[in-house]
Amino acid sequence: MQNTSPLISMSLTSLLLAELLLVTTATASHFYGGSMTFNPRRNHDGSYKVELRFKTTYHSCYGYDYWQCSSGQCGNDVSTVIGKVDSSPNGGSWCQSEGVITKMVSTNSPFQLLKSGCCWIYNTVTDSGDWSLLTYIDLGVRSDTSEPNRSPISTTLPFVRVPQNCPRRYNLLAFDPDGDHVTCRFGLRQNQECGICNQPAGFTLNEHNCSLSYSHTSFRGVYSFELVLEDFPVRKITLSYTNQPSKETFPISFIRNRRSAYYYGTTIMTPTSTTESTATTAESTKSTNDPTTTTTKSTTSTTDPTTTTESTTSTTESTTSTTESTTSTTDPTTTTESTTSTTESTTSTTESTTSTTDPTTTTIESTTMTPTTTDPTTRTLTPPTTAESTTMTTSELPTTTIATTTQTTTTFPITTTATTTTTLALSKIPLQFSLQVDGPAPSCTEGEYLPRFLHPTPHHGEQLSARVNQELEIRVKASASFSTIIDVIISGPLNSTKYKTTTGEYVINWTPTAENYGQHFPFCFIAEGQFGSNIYHSEMRCVVAKVNGKGPEANVTCSQNSMSVTIKRSSIKNLHGDHLRLINPSCRVYTNSTHLFTNTLLNDCGTQIEENNNELIFKNKIITFDDPRDIITRKDNLEIEILCKYQKRTNVTLDFYTHRPPIFISEKGFGTFNYQFEFYASANFQNSRHPESYPLEYDVGDKIFMKIEPVTPVLNTEIFLESCVATPYDNPNYPVSYPIIKNGCTVDETVRFFSSHQPYVQFEMEAFKFIGFHDQVFISCSIIICEANNPYTRCSQGCINSTVAPPAHHHHRREAPIQTGSHVISQGPLRLKRSASQVTVSPGLNLNLVVVAVCLVATVAMVCGVIVYRARGQRIRYQPLSSHDF
Repeated sequence: MQNTSPLISMSLTSLLLAELLLVTTATASHFYGGSMTFNPRRNHDGSYKVELRFKTTYHSCYGYDYWQCSSGQCGNDVSTVIGKVDSSPNGGSWCQSEGVITKMVSTNSPFQLLKSGCCWIYNTVTDSGDWSLLTYIDLGVRSDTSEPNRSPISTTLPFVRVPQNCPRRYNLLAFDPDGDHVTCRFGLRQNQECGICNQPAGFTLNEHNCSLSYSHTSFRGVYSFELVLEDFPVRKITLSYTNQPSKETFPISFIRNRRSAYYYGTTIMTPTSTTESTATTAESTKSTNDPTTTTTKSTTSTTDPTTTTESTTSTTESTTSTTESTTSTTDPTTTTESTTSTTESTTSTTESTTSTTDPTTTTIESTTMTPTTTDPTTRTLTPPTTAESTTMTTSELPTTTIATTTQTTTTFPITTTATTTTTLALSKIPLQFSLQVDGPAPSCTEGEYLPRFLHPTPHHGEQLSARVNQELEIRVKASASFSTIIDVIISGPLNSTKYKTTTGEYVINWTPTAENYGQHFPFCFIAEGQFGSNIYHSEMRCVVAKVNGKGPEANVTCSQNSMSVTIKRSSIKNLHGDHLRLINPSCRVYTNSTHLFTNTLLNDCGTQIEENNNELIFKNKIITFDDPRDIITRKDNLEIEILCKYQKRTNVTLDFYTHRPPIFISEKGFGTFNYQFEFYASANFQNSRHPESYPLEYDVGDKIFMKIEPVTPVLNTEIFLESCVATPYDNPNYPVSYPIIKNGCTVDETVRFFSSHQPYVQFEMEAFKFIGFHDQVFISCSIIICEANNPYTRCSQGCINSTVAPPAHHHHRREAPIQTGSHVISQGPLRLKRSASQVTVSPGLNLNLVVVAVCLVATVAMVCGVIVYRARGQRIRYQPLSSHDF
């Protein structure tokens, strides 16, 4: 028995080692990328509250991430919250999470946080490889804002794809809330800023613009990018601290222009020409020049191309010109050879600098030796108050400061007299992600296989406005002729969500809290298309949302068949007068001295319906309009969108009255009148269809007779039918639409007019059905009322090939007007007659036809967009009807 114990022990040990190996294998090669930003706030007791937001992406959604304090006083963690942002089954199946760490620190001295581990996903450089994320946090109080320094705002998609044969540029988000200049570079191993520390061939990083360009590579697969974002002030500032001397920080003395870039290979980095670099130096130093300027005439001697020399840089310190070495290498231990092209480009730069010399300036000549190895993150400083030629080199350790005076006075709160001069970055944040080079695509044209973004997708770099406790909505739409859009991948703040509507739009939602007030939050997104087994990505776009204060104080009630809103008048900025309406001009919004209020049916007053897989969304808008008695206006228009959402899970108990009432038109010179849009039984236009007969039923190909006319006669006028469009909902701007008339010209070949230059318009067309689940049709037309028999009106022009600009809405000529603006009038719905074999309800359950549910009634607050406030009601659940409910 004693002899078998060692054997059993060895077996157990082997089993444990095997299990440990399995665990290690399961967790290896799982890291896709990560990032971090920080936002500090001063407390009343002199301490600082720092909110750290970090994103990490793995094969699975991780619920915990630990950041160690690598230097400085990192304070204490008060809270940590982590949640999922987005995930995708493509690209090896990944999940991005965001964590929010709240720290309390007693001082505002710089400190560093580090997170590292193993391993990167399998890539072209290594089967695994360690990863490392380093964040340098400087909370010094800035002299330009009197607030603690904040980091740049950035995020990115953790996994992006590009076809091997399609060059593409990725504009990385590099927004700084303090207005600093943000640069991007590859991480350095000695600073623990990277794990693999590779700079792939075929990619170009523009450090100045923070853009990554792909040209071509022979090797398919995943490339890991480990970047560092640094921010530098645009002018000299002073950072003050509670327990150490203050320091002066200057702009970087060497900034490349927009065409300049570093081209990175796997073993060597080639610098750009000195001509562009020095030319940009003069531009960047203009922000710090004093009334007395000093130009620098530089001459450069280079070493032999075959000789490796140490970095020796002589810098002339002046107010407007600097000389800085630009050569660097991928690895600090590897040197690059100097070339004769540097001498030529520097000579041309000397001429350019000399031409700007003012007769009253002092010229200082200096000589710069071309170095062979330079740390790419070491900046050469030129303080504007120094006339002597000296050399200053800054350390990469961000926590090291050197006082230039021997006397230091430190009190609490911040009061320091000693300063240190530095050009180290104000902060450093990591930005790491994976990029996969796939096989060649049949075409690199956007909109064919590669998805192309469409309206209303925001442009890259747009700044949006959000409001506390109110939902921000970002709409994204993409298309491709040959591939199918299967997803929109997002990277946003914690608790951001997305959903797809039945029209193919993706809606990103996020509701900021009071803690987010005054902060900026990044959103990035990419559209994903599929053709066969191939996945294609669109360009990447990123926007920034700033959280402002609360919007209008409102109560929105979503009932069984209507929605009503009451808004506190004092909570709406720039509200002038009482001229308010809904989408349909005939539906007015009423006001008193304290509130705005209105009520509308869910199928009335131009209320629009939107649908996704789970909800029906009813929308309308409160819109300001000008007094028709005024000649000019200097008031801004205001739109407040009312929104009620209902889930499709509740039995329907109430019918719609779908017939549309006449529209109300009021314009100066024409007065106030109503126009109606009716359907008729025959071409004699004698008997209009009764409102209770709606929705009207037709067979495909039946004649539909339509007439638009004033409710009461309007003398000396005629109607011009500018355009007509058919949509499955009562929304002329609905993405699924069919043009009938455009610019006064018939588009549908079955259209036939029965009137011309009359106070009314009569026409017919053949009934049709939208292909798909839409079993209803609404007709919306744009009309213009003109003075009869006037040859200078739009009515007299008839059909034209281009859109005619409408008359000015604000500055009117003082003579009597001859025509109105365009007014939209609609009617419907029309439905196809049902046979016994037809299904009574479409799978999409388009409830704008005849039904709406009864459930909960709730009062909620308004939700804010950019300039449009959206109101969200309590959800009412829907479920499909059985046939006996009809």
